[in-house]
Amino acid sequence: MFSEIEKTLTELCQTVTEADYNYQVWWIYREQESRAYYFGVLDEYSNFFSVSTYAHFLALIISYYKLYEKRTDTENIPRLIKQFNELVESEDEYLNDKLNEADAIWIKVKMLRNKVYAHKCKDNNYEDIFKKIGITPEELRRLTKISLKILNYVSDKVGCGHCGVDEEFVSSDTLRLLDDLRAYDET
Repeated sequence: MFSEIEKTLTELCQTVTEADYNYQVWWIYREQESRAYYFGVLDEYSNFFSVSTYAHFLALIISYYKLYEKRTDTENIPRLIKQFNELVESEDEYLNDKLNEADAIWIKVKMLRNKVYAHKCKDNNYEDIFKKIGITPEELRRLTKISLKILNYVSDKVGCGHCGVDEEFVSSDTLRLLDDLRAYDET
């Protein structure tokens, strides 16, 4: 059971990292201050940045969805918690509380995935769908933090290494790229 939990933890840490790195790029493109600062670049290469923004958001939604889906034949956090509870032969309240906290956000991720990205909803008014779901960038960021707390809690209890994401790793490269493009455009 331990090696199965260790494998699951490794897989889920990778998925959280993917979600966070895609969030970092997407947020740089979408956040008002950076959009204003890099407006010329974003406008000059609008086709590229439009597709890139979409792709990074889609990738983060898919990664977050994978983390909390309820299937028993995939690596996901609910399955990890079940494995952990079986290993320690009891229900862990901390994990259940964190899972409930994550589920409140994940249900919105699930709705986005199902209504906008994975399936074509009969109601093609995506703006209305986004408004109805009401997910915020802060909630997406919080889902990463909750996920890391769950994974590191289980890691601590079973003696595995910690899971973490470098919050500047992708952001710094993305900003450097935008700065280079901005400098190039000004010449």
